[in-house]
Amino acid sequence: MPKVEVHDTLSVDVRRAYEVTREGYRSGKFGGTSNIRSVTVLEEGEDYSVTEWDVVLQGKAIKWSERDTYDDERMTIEFDQVKGDLAKMSGACVFTEVPEGTLVTLWVEFDFGIPMLSTLLNPIAVVALRKNLTEMLDRIKSWLREG
Repeated sequence: MPKVEVHDTLSVDVRRAYEVTREGYRSGKFGGTSNIRSVTVLEEGEDYSVTEWDVVLQGKAIKWSERDTYDDERMTIEFDQVKGDLAKMSGACVFTEVPEGTLVTLWVEFDFGIPMLSTLLNPIAVVALRKNLTEMLDRIKSWLREG
């Protein structure tokens, strides 16, 4: 499965960066960017939420629901598609303390489930998903600046 990853080092406390991002996931605040049309929270538990995503990738609307699992000890948010347009999708948002502050790493692996078209679709999807993850990282940075 193709894997797309973006990362950036932020000059903020690692615990604060994780907690602000966790609340953004829990409340569906990633919606409203150029690629992410909406995120709706369907269910919440103590250490998880189920969210529904409506995203535009290369001009095509793609929808899925995912289970987001919050590990407060490891400061990691993992997600796995539970249903949707892709055959498989999983990833994580990982927060690592570094001397400069916090290294935030977002990554996603995906499979369209159409082996014969993967050589055509995967490179296009990688570009689109990189843009999507970059917008998510920018959103995290703006939340940290705001509060």
